[in-house]
Amino acid sequence: MHYGGAPRPYEDADRTGGVVFANGADMSSKVLVIGLDGATFDLVGPWVAAGKLPSLGGLMADGVWGTLKSVVPSISAPAWVSFMTGKNPGKHGVLDFVTRSASGDGRPRLVSSLSFPDKTLWEVLGSHGRTVGVVNVPVTYPPKKVNGFLISCFMTPPSAKVFTYPEELARAIPDYRIDTRFALARHQDGRGYESKRELLREQYDITRKRASVVLRLLDAWPVDFFMVVFKGTDNMQHYFWDRRDILLDYYRTLDDIVGEIVARGGSAADVFIISDHGFGPRGSKEFYTNAWLEGLGLLRTRRSVGSRLRQSAQRLALNVNRKMELGRRLPAAVSGVASLVVNHETKVVWGDTTAYGRDDITSIVAVNINLRGREPYGVVEPGRDYEAVRDTVVEKLRAVADPDSGARVMRDVFRREELYSGRNLGSMPDVIGVPHPEYVVKNKMSFSRSVFLESTELMSGEHYAQPDGMFIAHGPDIRKGVQIQGARLIDIAPTVLHVMGVPVPGDMDGVVLSHIFAEGSEPFARQPVYQDTEEEKARVRERIERVRGLGGAKGLAG
Repeated sequence: MHYGGAPRPYEDADRTGGVVFANGADMSSKVLVIGLDGATFDLVGPWVAAGKLPSLGGLMADGVWGTLKSVVPSISAPAWVSFMTGKNPGKHGVLDFVTRSASGDGRPRLVSSLSFPDKTLWEVLGSHGRTVGVVNVPVTYPPKKVNGFLISCFMTPPSAKVFTYPEELARAIPDYRIDTRFALARHQDGRGYESKRELLREQYDITRKRASVVLRLLDAWPVDFFMVVFKGTDNMQHYFWDRRDILLDYYRTLDDIVGEIVARGGSAADVFIISDHGFGPRGSKEFYTNAWLEGLGLLRTRRSVGSRLRQSAQRLALNVNRKMELGRRLPAAVSGVASLVVNHETKVVWGDTTAYGRDDITSIVAVNINLRGREPYGVVEPGRDYEAVRDTVVEKLRAVADPDSGARVMRDVFRREELYSGRNLGSMPDVIGVPHPEYVVKNKMSFSRSVFLESTELMSGEHYAQPDGMFIAHGPDIRKGVQIQGARLIDIAPTVLHVMGVPVPGDMDGVVLSHIFAEGSEPFARQPVYQDTEEEKARVRERIERVRGLGGAKGLAG
């Protein structure tokens, strides 16, 4: 059965012997993408060198490999959306797992595939007649119509009745499980595990079931482009970064799975192994953005006694929980309630506040200026006053030092336009700070006015300050045995489109990684084709009409 109803590919009247795309690429080209969420060469490199990951090692030895630069912040939601759209967050607008409510009530909303209108890699491919299969790529719930099939991601609500396209596909995979309760606990309903041992068992079970479904789909539903993401690498590294033996066992399981998937994809397919960010040890200190701003006199709060007492109880409970490794009961029962209490009982005095940390964004310092006309209770005038406050925040943030060691806390500090561009630039934080890995940023209101506190998290691994993901490419069109540099996550979509002979939308920020192609291969011989999108064409038409209305060249000058 065929689903999708996509248009037929362009035909070239000057060529015979098969259908080709407009820029001359043969339709026989196929691409397989395997995502290993959070995978890092810091682990994979030594294990490959020791011969412990033969599938990944073989792909590297007979292909190209190198780090893959993520976006800021280097967390899964904005990273995978940037991958699938080929765009920076300033265009697609996703900066975290939650976003500010469009209704203006100030409450965060979980992001989804409906949070951004940009065309994804598989939608672009489908519109050019290529068939696609997509499994478990983050931020694909709810599933959209594609020219093939799609199974949504770990952000699918537990109560969701539809998580596949076409809808009937779910009935053919009754043994499929979306993700561990660990992932759901972090981003949805607060459920967790009695122990790390239980998490470990469930992660292996889900990984094997996902692999089984993927292999069956590759046999039963051949497509031109296939992609699957294994989230287990991220989940495991969060909790077991300090247990390399446990991580190696899991990576070995995945290495076997990768080998099976690549073999099933066929020798004619170009294969891309990617991760959305790197990984490393979790920072031992927490940096509280709003407490820091309050200490500078840029933010003023009013705290109740109840807020302080409840948060003191929370921190005591978390310390006990971490030592006992209970893993669920105290954080769920105490931490969640207490964090809600502090945010409701610690009130910002907006009339005396010129800058604040945005609690809808985690992992990076995200400061907004309390700008009149944009913020509900804005006091800072646009223009010179706005820039003066922003300059102060940038200067002071760059200078923040650890009171114990004297070390700089921030690795990088940016004004938003230095990182992002596009229609959603206005929704990006005015100032962004990326910490050194030793520090964990907290943008929520603190229970005290302390800027630094010891971390009480159960997780031993984190990726907030680890932007270097993993990239491996292998196949008939790929160079052999070469380490490359400079690849970015946003470059993968344009590169896949080029391999498959599909024009790259002109509004993508990524570029085709031409240096990965073998001399004499078809993608090497062809120049990338970039095509204006309808949105860009509309902007050009609007500008032309504006110019005409203003009087030709005189209008252009204005």
